[in-house]
Amino acid sequence: MIAAPIRWSVLFTLLLPSAATSQSLRLVDANGRERRCEFAGKPKRLPALGDVVDSTALSQFLGTTAVPDTTRLSLVFDGKDNPATIRPIDLSVLSAGLVDAVQSGLRAQNGAGLWAVRLRMISRPAVSIDLERSVYCPAQMDVATASVAATGRVMVRGGPGLQSPGNSIDIVAEVSIDAEGRPTQVLLRRRSNIPEMDDAIVRYYQTVHFLPALIDGRAIPSVFRIDGFQRRP
Repeated sequence: MIAAPIRWSVLFTLLLPSAATSQSLRLVDANGRERRCEFAGKPKRLPALGDVVDSTALSQFLGTTAVPDTTRLSLVFDGKDNPATIRPIDLSVLSAGLVDAVQSGLRAQNGAGLWAVRLRMISRPAVSIDLERSVYCPAQMDVATASVAATGRVMVRGGPGLQSPGNSIDIVAEVSIDAEGRPTQVLLRRRSNIPEMDDAIVRYYQTVHFLPALIDGRAIPSVFRIDGFQRRP
């Protein structure tokens, strides 16, 4: 007589680490939601101004054209030979002539992946141009659709190697998120060795909505890593 397989009802709770760091900047996004942000980690060192833009031509433009005394632009490079995305930081409306002057003077940036810097331009009393670090806000789980601790119950089949009830299990999951905050892929980099639980965890993160990652206020695709580490530009 063959014994029927044992099935357990397992209650599990996903505990999500805090996204706060010692260097967090607390900012409010366009929808009034508080975000924890930090200075972008890429590039590791700010490049020389001349490696990013033709500063000589840009200085001549600033000295001969009526533009605001101080202008800061966000320059986002995707590392794919595409022109940088230029976005104003302080102004709601940006002079088309200034955008053209910056765009025409940008140097080609290849093979570095996604990265960003801020370009600060002062036209008066004396022309000055320099680079600053961009601000990166990592993706966050939207508290309106998910709690910090998510609980579920699954039926699992008993057998060798099954974790004992009450044990803490470290799970490492990576969720790819688009610029709208929607999960596009969920990968378990470290599993629980309980297939039913792993499947339930993947299904859970497929339904969660995220606040998308931001570079200088602009939403970008990103990867949210559940063990607390997040890739950042």
